[in-house]
This record gives sequence, C-alpha cells and structure tokens, in this order.
Amino acid sequence: MNQPVTIIRENIDDLYKASIDEVLKNGEQVTARGLDFKEIIFPHLVLTNPRARIVQNPARKLSKKFMMGEFIWIMSGQDTLEMIGHYSKNYAQFSDDGIRLHGAYGPRLRYWEYSLGFEHGQYHDQLQGCLNRLKADPGTRQAVIVILNPGIDFMVKTKDVPCNDLLQFFIRDNKLHMSCYVRSNDLFWGFPYDIWHWTMLQELYASILGVELGEYHHFCGSLHIYNKDFEQMNKCLNYEFPQIAMVEMPKENDLSIIGFLSNFEGALRNSGIALPPYEKYWADLLEYLK
Repeated sequence: MNQPVTIIRENIDDLYKASIDEVLKNGEQVTARGLDFKEIIFPHLVLTNPRARIVQNPARKLSKKFMMGEFIWIMSGQDTLEMIGHYSKNYAQFSDDGIRLHGAYGPRLRYWEYSLGFEHGQYHDQLQGCLNRLKADPGTRQAVIVILNPGIDFMVKTKDVPCNDLLQFFIRDNKLHMSCYVRSNDLFWGFPYDIWHWTMLQELYASILGVELGEYHHFCGSLHIYNKDFEQMNKCLNYEFPQIAMVEMPKENDLSIIGFLSNFEGALRNSGIALPPYEKYWADLLEYLK
C-alpha cells in the first residue's frame, strides 16, 4: 500500500498534472470489475484558488457544453437521462431503466427523503439546509451534505453508485472552505468535472454568505487512471501554460439563480429559445450550452 499523499496547487491544471504524475509514477496496479488501472489511495488534493477551476490542458479537452449542462442538472435536482443525455450519450450506459440515473447527485442534494420521524414523501433540500446552518452559525461544524445513501445504494443492484459521497463547509477567517470526499475518482473522466461542480457551489455559497472564497479540499478513496488512458494522461504532462482563473462570481442573495439556469437550459434545449440574459457572468457561462 502506498503512503497517503497531499498535493497542494494554486490552479486546477497544476493540480491535475501533479495528480496524474503521482498516479502514473507511484500508483499500484489493481484490477476491479474486470478493469485494470493504477491507483493511489487516500490522497488529499488542495486547490488554493478555486476560481482557477477549468482544466485547460489541450491533451484533456473538456466539453464546456457538458460541463455547464451537468452543473445545472445536478444543482437543480434532476436525474433524468433525457436532460443529461442531451449533453453526453455516455450516461445511457449507467441507467438501469433507460429513464433515470440511480446515483444522480441532484435528487440527493435537493430532495433527500426523510426516513425517520417523518411521514413518507417528505423531503429535505440539503443545499438550502446547509446554507441555513452556515447563516445561523458561521462557526458551525454541521455544514455537511450527504450524497451516498447505503439504504438504497448498497441494497439494490445498480450500475450507478454515487462516487462523490460527502461535502462539508467551514467559515474560518471570513473565508468559506470546502471539502469533498470521493470514494472512487477517475482522473481522466470524472475528476475535472467534479472539481468544477463543487467549487462553483462553494463560490455560490460564499457569494450568498458575503464571505471570501477559501480553499477547496478533495479527498479520495481511490484516485486512479485506467490502463487504456495511460497514453493520453502522459500527454497532459507535456504542456506548460498559464492558468486563467474565472472572474469573481457576482453577489447572489439566495439559491434562486439555480432555478434561472434550469429554466434557461430547458427553454434552450426544448425550443431553441434563449431567455433574456441575466448577469454577464452567468450569461457568458450559459453560452457554453449553445
């Protein structure tokens, strides 16, 4: 077993390259579910400037259309293949019924069903609840959002068990810090998008709370690269270029911006009609959907 490592970088591209280098050089060869990969277990990755969140390495070309579409899909609480399938056909292979994704994060963030002490059918919006706890007590240690649900994820046979399992936030020194625990993180496919989604949520919270943006901490059970992706991942190590951070997110009063983004996406996807632009910041990001 390799010793746990900590990798700290200011921007996502440097963090990405350092993580790839660590796995390829020091990772152990493992086989699981018939797939061969190299992994390091229990690494701690730190992004000190979460606005530098978009991987720009030309050897790993991200789909910004998918990136923005998936962000809206998750934060608005959706789980249908119809919506996310518009941005990525690959999602269909993880659906058990061809309609929904069992492990979709959205319903777990926005519609967590009460199981004890409440009648069936009552739900808790974890995004709003976590935000409320931070507002009520800036020093709280209870600003936690749970995604993995053992009662449904390990008791049924499914193609889609959530990989990102736990989020936590701290306000310290007037900065909002965030951590995410990921049980299994594929550096080639999932990692760049995961960092984008959660640091966007982190900054949205910070803008609503009126605090500065702190560090983002990414804890993994298994951080891995599949053997079939070794060549492409090695190519990422050959590039040196300046990282361009996103501009500061405008001040938001609440989570209603998520509803606006969802309405815009739905109108654009279903009818080709773009709603009137909002803040330039969001209007620029919504251009990715076109």
